[in-house]
Amino acid sequence: MAVSDRKKAHEKLLFDSAMTLQGWRNEKTGEEIFGNTYKNLKPLAFSGIHCINSNFSKNYSPAVEKFSIMEEYLDLMKNYIIKGYKHDALLIDVGKPESITEAEKNILNKNGRRNFKRKFLDKNLEQASHQRQLDGL
Repeated sequence: MAVSDRKKAHEKLLFDSAMTLQGWRNEKTGEEIFGNTYKNLKPLAFSGIHCINSNFSKNYSPAVEKFSIMEEYLDLMKNYIIKGYKHDALLIDVGKPESITEAEKNILNKNGRRNFKRKFLDKNLEQASHQRQLDGL
């Protein structure tokens, strides 16, 4: 599962030094759930992205049609190895209306689409100029 060190998130997954899921903490309420260990755990925020082995879905079926995947992970971590992947990518959940504005700002800012278009065009112009020089030799 993809995780990051986001300070604003108040719910954190707890990983050991091998990035194996060992628990969960709500930093607002202090509520905690632990797996096989509770010492020296790194709190990281879940990014909403996970890769699941296809054997998992063949062998596992939750008791209800709709369920919280996080509750399932916290139950399964006691008997299965669930690994985290720490990243520093900017991910925005555009399924929330208030996040669309944030995404637009990031796309259009100096590190976003306009800058990308300019760099792309500049690079292509530079390559075309270089090719014309080679063709003239």
